[in-house]
Amino acid sequence: MMMSKVPDQDRRLRRFLIGLNVATYGLDGEYLGSDEAEIIYLAFVVYDCQQDKLIDTFESFVQPVDLNKVNWEHLKQRLVDENEVKNANKLADVIAQLESKLSDALKLNNGGGFGDAFLKNALFVTYGQTPLRQCLHPEAANKGINLSEPYWQFCDLRKEYCQVFNNSQPVNSLKEIFNESCSGNENECSFQSITADVSKAIIHLVKEASKRNASCFCEPELVKAV
Repeated sequence: MMMSKVPDQDRRLRRFLIGLNVATYGLDGEYLGSDEAEIIYLAFVVYDCQQDKLIDTFESFVQPVDLNKVNWEHLKQRLVDENEVKNANKLADVIAQLESKLSDALKLNNGGGFGDAFLKNALFVTYGQTPLRQCLHPEAANKGINLSEPYWQFCDLRKEYCQVFNNSQPVNSLKEIFNESCSGNENECSFQSITADVSKAIIHLVKEASKRNASCFCEPELVKAV
């Protein structure tokens, strides 16, 4: 996947910012998706910039195609219940279900479909490049899942942090973005707690940008297939 910038007319703060968190049964962080481990968790966090509040969180475990490859002992460290994964729906169904809930929350049902209406009003936000670029897009392609247009642009929390605070130093952890000390290994946190941290980071950056009269979440990156 190649990255580029969206057209100038799309460089604006949308009303809704959707924190997207993806987890697999394999590697995490910068290596998420590099081992081609399947996705077992997907979450959307909905933040309304106009009302300045978190609206809802939509999340689901995902059943991988090959359960034999899953290291259940490793997932127990992430507080994952084996049965929740085994009884979950496949990735395509989970995406459809979460999109439906998201459309209802954003009241997009009369706006011309998830893709068009979403792009006018909302934008995905991730921690790092890997959730979309290295994980969700490759797996969706391998499974013949057609991701709609909203998944092809996003803002990276790490880059937004550097822009808001005029800081060239790299962000070392998600919690660093909202000024909370990180105790232990973030890769041992539950998937749900990381999703909550994504929402905290979004809220913190929006508020700090307002205080500093800085732009934030206005210049999404575009994912291009190669």
